[in-house]
Amino acid sequence: MNAGVGTAPWSAGDVEQVPAGIARLDRDGRWLHWNRQLETMLGTRAELLAGHTLQERVLPECRAALAGALRSAGVGAGGSTQVDLRVRRDDGNTVCLSVRSAALDANPGQDAVLIAVFEDIDARSVREQALRDEAARWLGALELGGQGGWDWNMQTRKVVLSQRWKEILGYGEHELESEYGEWDGRVHPDDRGRVRDALERHWHGELPYFECEYRLRDRHGDYHWVRDRGQVVARADDGRPQRMLGTHSDVTERKRLERGLVLARQAAESESDAKSDILSALSRELRTPLNAILGFAQLLAADTLRPLRPDQQDSLQEILAAGGHLLELVNEVVELARIESGKMKLDIQAVTVEHVICESEAAVEAVARQRGVSITRVPPVAPPPPARADAARLRQALSNLLATAVKCGREGGVLTVSCERAAGTIVIEVRDDGPGLTVEQRHRLFHPFERPEGAAVSGRGTGIGLVLARRLIELMGGDIEARSIPGESTCYRLRVPVVADNVVVATIAPASDTAAWAPGEAIEVDLADTRMRIVLYVEDNPANMRLLERALANRRGMRLITAATPALGLALAMTKRPDLILLDVNLPDMNGFEVLAKLREDPLTSAIPVVAISANAMPADLERGRAAGFEDYLTKPISLRGLARVLDRFLT
Repeated sequence: MNAGVGTAPWSAGDVEQVPAGIARLDRDGRWLHWNRQLETMLGTRAELLAGHTLQERVLPECRAALAGALRSAGVGAGGSTQVDLRVRRDDGNTVCLSVRSAALDANPGQDAVLIAVFEDIDARSVREQALRDEAARWLGALELGGQGGWDWNMQTRKVVLSQRWKEILGYGEHELESEYGEWDGRVHPDDRGRVRDALERHWHGELPYFECEYRLRDRHGDYHWVRDRGQVVARADDGRPQRMLGTHSDVTERKRLERGLVLARQAAESESDAKSDILSALSRELRTPLNAILGFAQLLAADTLRPLRPDQQDSLQEILAAGGHLLELVNEVVELARIESGKMKLDIQAVTVEHVICESEAAVEAVARQRGVSITRVPPVAPPPPARADAARLRQALSNLLATAVKCGREGGVLTVSCERAAGTIVIEVRDDGPGLTVEQRHRLFHPFERPEGAAVSGRGTGIGLVLARRLIELMGGDIEARSIPGESTCYRLRVPVVADNVVVATIAPASDTAAWAPGEAIEVDLADTRMRIVLYVEDNPANMRLLERALANRRGMRLITAATPALGLALAMTKRPDLILLDVNLPDMNGFEVLAKLREDPLTSAIPVVAISANAMPADLERGRAAGFEDYLTKPISLRGLARVLDRFLT
C-alpha cells in the first residue's frame, strides 16, 4: 500500500484483497493512500500519484460533478455520494469510473479525509454486454424452436423475455416491461404457490432444474397453460441464486386435449358403471327366483323320509339341470361383461400348472361321467416350470375348455391331457377322439351363445364358456385355439407365460362351497351334540324364508326364528340373543349393512356372528361384505351344502 499521511488506521492487507480501486483523499481530492488495483485502473505508478489530485486526471466536462461530490462527502454532510467520471490514464486513453465516496471521522484540528471506492464501468459494461449478447443468442435459438425464453437477473429483478414469450400472451416485442413483477402478476392465483414451491426446491438443490405447468394471463384476461423449465446458471459466493435461464412453451391445446380425454374417460367409466349396475341388478333379480327354484328342488332331492318316485326324480333332475344351466348363464354373462368393461382384476403370480389341471379335471368329472368320457394324462417329458397366471382364473378357463371338449367329443370316448414347456410358455393340450369339427364349427366355438351344430354334444350349454375362457387367458398374456380335421380328433390348446426361476409358487385354494352345488346330493344336517342353538334369519321374501325353514327343519338341537323386517330382527337379536344371525342384505327401510352396524354398536349383540345372504353376487358386493364385517357371505341361490357347513362352523 502506498502511504502518505492520514488520520485513520489503514490495513494494507485488507485493502489489497478488495477487487476494486480504493483510495483516501483529502477534502481537495489529493491522493493520500491507495491500493494497487487503483494504479492498475489508471495505468500509472505510485510516484505519479503522490502529491497530485484526482481533479488533474478527470476530463474537464466532469470536474464540476467531482467538485460537488467532494463537497457533499465533507465532514458534517453525512452519508455518501456517487458520481461517474471519465478519467485519463497515463497511456492517453480514458476510462469511465464510478466513484463512491464518504467522509472518515477526523481527529480534532485535522482536515476531513474521504474514503473513495473506484469501479471500472467500462469493464462492467463489457461484462454486462457479453451477458446480454449471450442471452440474446440463447433466446434467439429458442425462437427458432418455437419456444419462448426468459433470462432472469435475480439481483436486479430484471427479466428479459423473448419475442415468442410475449407472442404467446398476445403482446408485441416492446409491449411488456422487463420486470419480475410483469411475469409474477400474470400467474394464476391458484397456481402461484406451486410455481413458487418448484422454484425454491430448485434453488435449494432439491431439484436439478425448475419445471412447472401453470396458467398465465394474456392481454385479454384469458389464461394460457404454459410449461416452464429453467435452471440457475449463476450463484453468489454464499450459494444464493443470481441468474436463471429458462424456456416457456404454450401447452394450452395439449391441456385441452387432456381435459377432453379425461371427460371422455369419465363418460366411458360412467357408461361402464351403468352397465355394471344393470348387470348387477339383472343378476340379483334372476338369482332371487332361482334361490327358490333350486333351493326347494335340493330339498326334494335330499328328502330321504319321503322319497320321490323314479319318474318324479327324473323330472326333478330336469328342474335342477335347467336351473343350474340358467345360473351358469347368469354367472358367465356377468363375468364376460366385467372383462369387456375392464373391471376384471387378476391376481397374477407363479402357479403350479399340474395342480390347476387336477382341479379342473375334478370340476368336469360329473359331466364327463354322464357322457361316459374318460380323461387320461400324458406325463410331461420334464416337469414344467410355474406359469405366470391367476390361479383361480386359469382353473376356470381350463375347466371351461375341458367341458367343451367333453361335450363336443365322442360319447364314451377318451380325452388326453398333456402339459409341456414351449418357447417361454406352458402349453396345455386337450385332445379328444371324436369326429372333429369343421372350420365353421371351430370358428363358432369362440362366439357368444354359439354352439357348433352337428357336434357330438346334444345336451345343454351356455355357449359362453369357451369365449370366457379365451378372454381370461388373453388377459394373462396367453391364448386358446382349437385345431381339427373333420372326421379326426380335435385338439384344444391353451398357452400361458412362464415365470422366472426361484419364484414362490401360489397355493391354489379349493373352490368355494357356496359357489356351486351338486344336484340331488343328500345333505347331512345333524349336529354332534343336542344342545339347543338359536339361529335368527332376517329376510323379507316369504319364499326364501320358507326355504330356510324347510332346509333346517330336521336339524336337531337347533331352533330357527325369523323376522320379516329389520326392526323386528334387531328386537329379536337383543331379546333372544341368538347364536348365529343370517341376514339378507336387500331389506326394506334399512339394508343389511345398516342392520349389521346397529348390531355391532349394541353390547348385547356385538359378539353375535352375522352371515350375509344376498342375491348381490358381484365381486364388489362380496368385498364390501367382508369389509363391513360379515363373518361370511352366502350368495343366492343358496347351496344347501354350503349352508350346512356355515352352520357347523358357527354352531358346533
